[in-house]
Amino acid sequence: MSVSLIRRGNEMDVTMGNIRVVILLHKKDEVFLWPAVWQQPKDVGLTGILGEADIKYEEIPGSQTPTLKIKDKEVKTSWVMVRDYRLPSAPVVGCWLIAFPVVAQRELSDFTVSQL
Repeated sequence: MSVSLIRRGNEMDVTMGNIRVVILLHKKDEVFLWPAVWQQPKDVGLTGILGEADIKYEEIPGSQTPTLKIKDKEVKTSWVMVRDYRLPSAPVVGCWLIAFPVVAQRELSDFTVSQL
């Protein structure tokens, strides 16, 4: 399968077959990379971070702190207003803030690759 990499300013567009991910370099108070999945076929069984693109959750009412049920586990969370850097205008939108290991049910180090 062919891989295409295109770098434009603060983003890198990666296309592999019919999967397209744009990795955004965000610089403000700190620097971090943000993968934005822009094209992902539904019939492909992806694993890792890309395979977690469609997380199902349920809000648990009546808790003192916001609580969601994700993959049969109740987790404490918070509702925050953030910028959506996938769009050029970077609008402010509301979203749930949840620790990565809770969503992925693995540690971030499990997704580290030694070579590409």
